Amino acid sequence: MIPSILKLDAGGLPVGWIRWQSAVTLYARRRVCWEAGDERFRVSGGYNARTGERSSVEIGSIIAVADRARRFAAGAPLLTNRTLFQRDRNLCLYCGLQFAHSALTRDHVVPASRGGGTIWENCVTACARYPLTSEASHSYQRGISRKPAQRRRQGRSQRVVARGLPSPARSS
Repeated sequence: MIPSILKLDAGGLPVGWIRWQSAVTLYARRRVCWEAGDERFRVSGGYNARTGERSSVEIGSIIAVADRARRFAAGAPLLTNRTLFQRDRNLCLYCGLQFAHSALTRDHVVPASRGGGTIWENCVTACARYPLTSEASHSYQRGISRKPAQRRRQGRSQRVVARGLPSPARSS
């Protein structure tokens, strides 16, 4: 059995533990910059139909990968659902309620079909029911402002208060 592989960024900072299958994919895509550690593992694949030789790859126990180095160089963390939901504190932008991670989805302020990119400034957290409704998906076209949720302390308890912001089309 092959243990987990430690994945580092190109600068040597730990990114996380990955399974050996993911490590093999990184080797096949030529994303591994360098290796560390003495342990190496041989993973065997299928047989070549012409030559009859079996394919194999050796993977290191610690690998440095260049796939995220450029994104972190600019200072912005990688945009994933997990990091987006953390930024928005698991609050739906539309209803202002807090949900479990599994009940949330990513929504684009400017839809991708209208040229909106998958960047931090254009992505928001929404509960699963809103991006599928015409209210959310067409609000950009109609000029309706979004209602980002804001947490306010009131005594010992916290409550969620929705606050409207001017839409991009109406701001001066």
